[in-house]
Amino acid sequence: MTMGRKLATTCGSKFSAFREGNKVDRTEIEANIRRLNDQLAEIIEEKNFVLGQTGRHVPGHVAREYEATIKRLEKELAEWRQLLAREEEKSR
Repeated sequence: MTMGRKLATTCGSKFSAFREGNKVDRTEIEANIRRLNDQLAEIIEEKNFVLGQTGRHVPGHVAREYEATIKRLEKELAEWRQLLAREEEKSR
């Protein structure tokens, strides 16, 4: 589970910086979207592997932690996609 915890914290600070008024260019937005997509896929794969193991009990809190991490990444991904859509609207 340590991998999931590390992955979940990498892009949040960049979006927070944007909220504070710092300018973020389109390439950085797209890079963050790609990074979040990769992280989300990796977390889902890890979750499926860990929870799919037969003969091994996994505590319920582990599944809840995975779900919380996945929801947080999906929310952050949606925010970055909205930001990209706004940037595309501005450039038209």
